[in-house]
Amino acid sequence: MQPTVPRRRTARRGLTVLAALFVMTLPLALAEAGVTPPGGNGVAKDIGFTITPPWQRGKSFRNGCGYGCYKHDNIGTQDYFAIDWMLPRHEPVHPIAPGRVILSADLAGGWEPYGNSVMIEHFNGYQSFYAHLETLDVAVGDEVDPDTKLGTAGMSGSGATGVHLHFVLYKGATVGYNGGAFGPSGGSAVVPEPWSGCTHSAGGDCVDLDYNEWFRRDDFAPDAIAHADGSLELLTCARGTRRLVHRRRDASGTWTPWVILGGTCAGSPTIARDGSGRVYAFVRGLDGTLYYKRRDTSGGGWSGWSWFADKMIGSAGVALDTAANRLRVFARLASDDALNVASQTSTGSFGGWSRLGGKVLGSPAAVTRSTDGRVDAYVAGTDYNLYRMPASGSGSYTPENWDPQGTSLEGAPALVKEGATEWAVRSTLDQLIQNGAYVTGSTTHPPAAARKPNGYLHLFVRDSTTSAADYLYEQSWGWGNDSFGGLVTSDLEAIRATGSRLIMFTWGTGGLYFREQSSLNGTTVWGPWTDLTVPN
Repeated sequence: MQPTVPRRRTARRGLTVLAALFVMTLPLALAEAGVTPPGGNGVAKDIGFTITPPWQRGKSFRNGCGYGCYKHDNIGTQDYFAIDWMLPRHEPVHPIAPGRVILSADLAGGWEPYGNSVMIEHFNGYQSFYAHLETLDVAVGDEVDPDTKLGTAGMSGSGATGVHLHFVLYKGATVGYNGGAFGPSGGSAVVPEPWSGCTHSAGGDCVDLDYNEWFRRDDFAPDAIAHADGSLELLTCARGTRRLVHRRRDASGTWTPWVILGGTCAGSPTIARDGSGRVYAFVRGLDGTLYYKRRDTSGGGWSGWSWFADKMIGSAGVALDTAANRLRVFARLASDDALNVASQTSTGSFGGWSRLGGKVLGSPAAVTRSTDGRVDAYVAGTDYNLYRMPASGSGSYTPENWDPQGTSLEGAPALVKEGATEWAVRSTLDQLIQNGAYVTGSTTHPPAAARKPNGYLHLFVRDSTTSAADYLYEQSWGWGNDSFGGLVTSDLEAIRATGSRLIMFTWGTGGLYFREQSSLNGTTVWGPWTDLTVPN
């Protein structure tokens, strides 16, 4: 997979805040940018470069100083496009995208006003800069992703007159020297919009940045599986504690209490069932390791934690090879961003990683082929196109044997979990693409997909204007669409559940919700939103 330069979109600005959806009180702090290392006019961010707000999932903070305000007024330089996020003291700071740390230090010389600072080199020629930190929790050379803690917000450096996070995005910058001190140097300032994985206080995609607006970083996505008897199992991460939690529903629709599986999530979890009926919960921990627990019987308890060697980025893709009766686990390893696979053994544990190659953007997805039961993996390449890693007829994989699917995409692909292999993606133009064909409308996040018993596909998306949950349903005569409303704050999860009806899960501002079809035949007959009341 070779990277290409995607088309660019000019960021929009100046939209008035229509509604304050989040009410929080933070200390006011006016930012000073200090010196201005990188210069040049601001450029638009490549539309395929996905960035998320630089704090923990599920939290909301406001923009205390947008473009050109206070001492960010030297138009044409990086200061003008800098953002001061009003994070309180001790609040963890996270990268906006995967990358490697190229600077982590208490800056001196001409850069002293920034204090404790971190700079990250991303995969595509971009660099992000985080200043005035109270603590530094990473070192030069560390592999990081949006769930890695870089440090905590503070007011270090003489340029900070209050606690906040000073953030800048560059393109083509480096770490340079000035009078014996080192810091960010060269390159061009970048307008960081749009922010993906983000819910805007004015609704819709996170663009049109304005002073005093609220931005929410999306919650961890839920994951669910359905059993043949109509029961289902749900896995998610608590919003406050980020603990892994699990819940079951029997075929009659009765939910068991939540079970706290523990740990601390650093990526969205994955749940899977093997050929013997054992259920596995996978989640990446704060140390970058993929951990898992298993439950051997439907009424039994969960095992202790087991884990895979080597650090990974993002979330795991897991599917059952029904021909071999083994789970296949796919992950993007932090060492080189390559796709790797591990296979379940006869004892229920897993072997080591086998490198499949490539340079992966985001997390892989896995699906069982309906034709022969083998498992294919789908990934986004750094050229923003979709690739398939096909299994051979024997279930093995050939490294670098990529099957290009085309389609310039932003975010992870959605795969149907039952029936014929089928994929859908959000393109870099916010279009919804299904098996290579444009469907309809637009979306700001990856879709979810599930299939009706009659074989027709349903796609669930976040509305590009309101961040509401919309869905599209395939009919014999084409596609229809409708909306559930609400304000969605995570990626969506859709499965075929009790009575072969479809069910869709998502986080909203109030908690984790689901909606279920109340009729097998009606495409638009759905029950109301139901709050699952996740414990913290």
